[in-house]
Amino acid sequence: MTTQDISNVINDPIQTILDSKRKNYKSYNKTKNPPYKDQPYLVVIHNKINTSVTVITVMWTDKGGLKVIGFNKI
Repeated sequence: MTTQDISNVINDPIQTILDSKRKNYKSYNKTKNPPYKDQPYLVVIHNKINTSVTVITVMWTDKGGLKVIGFNKI
C-alpha cells in the first residue's frame, strides 16, 4: 500500500461512513494492485477537520469484512 492508495480511498471512496461513537470516518475503495488477492479492498479510518485529514489506521479486507465494519454499498 502506498500513500497514493490511501489518498485515493479518502478522496474517491466507494463509501464513507461516520462512526459517531468514535467520532471518525471509515472509507473504502478497491485498489489496483492489492497485496492479497482475496482481500482487494483498502479501508482507511480517518478524522476530517475542515481540509485536514488524520489517518488513524488502514487495513486490507474482503466483502465480508466490509459488511462487518458497517459498509452497505458493496
